[in-house]
Amino acid sequence: SLLQEKLVMISPEAEEELLVVESVYCVGGEFHKLDQQTFRIRFADQSFLTFELDQDYPKTYPQISVSAEFLTRNQNQVFANELTDFVVNLGECDQKLLAVLEFAKEKYNSIKIDHEKEFKLVKDQNEIVVVKIDHMRNSSNYVKTLESWTEEFCLTGVLVFSKDMGIVLMLEGEKYGISKFIQNWKSVNIDVDSRGRPCKEKMIQILYRKETQKLLLNAVSEEKFCVVKTEKLCNHFQGLDINEIIKRICV
Repeated sequence: SLLQEKLVMISPEAEEELLVVESVYCVGGEFHKLDQQTFRIRFADQSFLTFELDQDYPKTYPQISVSAEFLTRNQNQVFANELTDFVVNLGECDQKLLAVLEFAKEKYNSIKIDHEKEFKLVKDQNEIVVVKIDHMRNSSNYVKTLESWTEEFCLTGVLVFSKDMGIVLMLEGEKYGISKFIQNWKSVNIDVDSRGRPCKEKMIQILYRKETQKLLLNAVSEEKFCVVKTEKLCNHFQGLDINEIIKRICV
């Protein structure tokens, strides 16, 4: 009956995941529980994701709807379909909802920048971003893909393999290009899983991302993309402006 459907409870695992989401989206009005299974989260200005969970979640996938500022109803539906594809491709992992929200923010920022550029509302802004990569199983193809995207989006990239910080990618260029790069990174197959099957990146960590008035990576290499191998990332760039940022993430 309809009454029984309304009384269906979500799983303990889903409740724990929602507590984490609510702790992250804790500013007034960001997290709103509509009923026992439906939750609405503001992920950007006047832009919301609604998740509906069934009693088998997280073994199943959430139903997702989008209401985003300046998007048409059709564009919101396309956006929701892309988020659904993203969560299905996540497979079995913890914190699916947070992963979807982060992907939604990157996707939304990219759409918003496209929209602003179309109407020439903003000047080009430069950013620098430092990203930690957990691992590369197929490192040769992974590095080639990063280099290809760096060229495609007119960025400068320095990929560092170090013993103290692991694998770190530093990117610099227009905010638009960096958002597109990160969107690709989370939505396109770039590595292989433990069974050798193509997979998307799920474990990158953005350590630093800010606008910059001065291009810092040009002093590292004349190439638009280069690979550096070093014992200690924190000591490698001494004497260069980029070292100030490196020192912050090495703390």
